[in-house]
Amino acid sequence: LVEHGFEPDGVKRIKKRTCEEHNPYGEDHVDRFAKIDDDIIADVTNRPEATIGTWVGCTTAYYQPEIFENLISVLNTAGITPKAMTEERCSGLPQYKLGLRETAFDLMEYNANIINDSNVDQLIVDSPECYRAFNEFYPHFGYELETKVIHSSHFLQELASSGSIGFDTELNQKIAYHDSYELSRHTTPTNRKDHETSDIHSAPRELIDNISGVERVELRHNREKAFSCGADLGVQEMYSDIGRDVARTVLNEIERAGAKKVVVGSPACKQHLSDVIRKDNLNFTVVSLPEIVAQANSALHQRSNRPS
Repeated sequence: LVEHGFEPDGVKRIKKRTCEEHNPYGEDHVDRFAKIDDDIIADVTNRPEATIGTWVGCTTAYYQPEIFENLISVLNTAGITPKAMTEERCSGLPQYKLGLRETAFDLMEYNANIINDSNVDQLIVDSPECYRAFNEFYPHFGYELETKVIHSSHFLQELASSGSIGFDTELNQKIAYHDSYELSRHTTPTNRKDHETSDIHSAPRELIDNISGVERVELRHNREKAFSCGADLGVQEMYSDIGRDVARTVLNEIERAGAKKVVVGSPACKQHLSDVIRKDNLNFTVVSLPEIVAQANSALHQRSNRPS
């Protein structure tokens, strides 16, 4: 339909913004990392010797910089200073899902080139959409990456299991974990045998369970049956009221589980749920996985309290 000119106005707007600024929000590309702490950015740029890379992503760069700041700070405590892909653009998956195939393919080709030129052995990705794009859509359409792409929850859990990062602060909180639908249902190709799955369910939970004093509670709908938070780009652009109602459904589940804090595995979920909480004047706190890890480390917890 899009290729024949029948796209909705919202899709046209996203295409225009992407073509002009290389992100679906239309934020200035030249200011992509302007909100991230200067010391953090300086630390992860101009590192030709680094074998571990990181991908910031659009939502984190423009709206949730504290997620990236905390991720880098946690990695630093483990003696890791990764290289950021400072020329990154949107992964292209949001555009592809909206039918903007050529726009998406242009982004995929560009990003694949800069990732491969970086010569990193591993690329840590926090955004579930970017993670899915790199692992599934890029190779499917011929944009092969010459590096292992690993989600931040897996990487951080491996560090915790090996004792490379510690948790010396008791949080003494009841915390729910919300499964992003991209992580919980879509991180493997849809062709599966029986109940085979490599979707990311365990790593975030194990990471949270490492934290002293945390009582983790499950939402009624979880893992592969988790509800979307309503943050999908197309929904936000064209059906924002529905997106807010979907978010309220998730927040109601969190309340019924008895938690006032929810950890999310998606920057977009954090942004969207936080917006609805503010607008509805609700008493919930939303944090990312890197932030909750930082809060449990006395040397890092202050950065994780930075206002959004």
